[in-house]
Amino acid sequence: MDLLVTLLAGGFATMLVDRIPDKTPLTLRSRCPFCEHPLGVTETVPVVSWLVRGGRC
Repeated sequence: MDLLVTLLAGGFATMLVDRIPDKTPLTLRSRCPFCEHPLGVTETVPVVSWLVRGGRC
């Protein structure tokens, strides 16, 4: 459980680091930085989504 909370907090912190300097609204849905595909809730957990997708975008 601690690992999942840590992953979620890390994902949120990464989102803040990416969006605050650009003044991008925090309320926008997350997107893939490579193909701009909108990410679902399960796709925003950093390591889990990467493993589920087999290391692909």
